[in-house]
Amino acid sequence: MTTPLTRRRFLLGAAAAAAATAAGAAASLGLWRCVRRPPPLLAKRAHACGTDVVLLIDAADPGAARSAARRALAEIFGVHQMMTRFEPSPLSCVNELAAVESVPVPAPLFSLLERSAALNRRTAGLFDVTVGNLVDAIGGRHPLAPGRAGERQLALLSEAVGPQHLRLDRATLGVRLGHPLTALDLGGIAKGHAIDAAAAAVRGAGVTSFLINAGGEVYAGGCAPDSDRGWRVELPEPARRAGLDALWLRDQALATSGNYLQAEQRADPGFAHLVDPRRGAATDRLLCACATAASALEADAWSTAAFVGGRELASRVERTNRVALVVVDRRGQADELWI
Repeated sequence: MTTPLTRRRFLLGAAAAAAATAAGAAASLGLWRCVRRPPPLLAKRAHACGTDVVLLIDAADPGAARSAARRALAEIFGVHQMMTRFEPSPLSCVNELAAVESVPVPAPLFSLLERSAALNRRTAGLFDVTVGNLVDAIGGRHPLAPGRAGERQLALLSEAVGPQHLRLDRATLGVRLGHPLTALDLGGIAKGHAIDAAAAAVRGAGVTSFLINAGGEVYAGGCAPDSDRGWRVELPEPARRAGLDALWLRDQALATSGNYLQAEQRADPGFAHLVDPRRGAATDRLLCACATAASALEADAWSTAAFVGGRELASRVERTNRVALVVVDRRGQADELWI
């Protein structure tokens, strides 16, 4: 059983790792760093799911490591090709046609949509994949909103958001959308699903020590080659400023949600790509929300829900999900939630 993540464990992990820095310089990879990185490790980089992907694989058996990397990247690219909405894909076909007729989709996509519907219920509606057009409107990509969307446009698009608009027929693997302006956005779950598929592929190649990072979402398999504690993963900048530096992960995932990085990249402090599906508006009460869970998909979805719901999330959901959360508000204060 995994020991519960507490602030004490956060800080003890950081202190222990700091004492071990003589073992080697930190290797910076996006939003996290592996402090110890002695050979042999096979490192592979790629771009998929709209972000940079980095694999670190124990290369004690070089042949198994290379096979594991190939399998993992094939899984990640497969998820991207199936679930992107910005390129021709089964998901983009759903968004284009499913308001008019039932659209059959591949079984993996259908299963993910079923899981997204279940997560909508478990998160009390805070995680919702029907927000595609609303996200685009707030981000300035929707044709109804050539710039920032006005109140009338947002109200119109908000009517198309909600689990009642996602209709799934398991017998035919068919998907229907219940409103002509509904569009699915799997950005809050597809990356975690891709990481989980890649992790399963690595284990299928006989490798148990590995780390997968996709744009700051991390899954750590087993332990780093020089550690019996797992992999030390650095938390994003808002959490570090709040005094929560890093944690050790072993057969666990970490996901982070927040608008701060995209706003910095766009030089637009008002930009938001995360929205509250209940209010039909951007959400910016927090700087970031981090979630650790047994799977990257769960961590991905719950970090989104925590960013939208904030501290009130714990009072809105059943605490049976085995997810640890850290939320950092706009004053830079961090709190831990257990759900």
